[in-house]
Amino acid sequence: MAKPIEPTPVLKGEDAERFYEMLDKEERQPDQKRIEFIKKSISVFETVSRR
Repeated sequence: MAKPIEPTPVLKGEDAERFYEMLDKEERQPDQKRIEFIKKSISVFETVSRR
């Protein structure tokens, strides 16, 4: 039998501020390595799913 899925904890205090700053920075200036990784992953997925 599968274990129940636990709710995600709510970020508070410094953790919440750090998370918000990271998202804000990523939105204004995306990480190019991450974008390249995502594009490559999509390409591989499309290639594999065509089979």
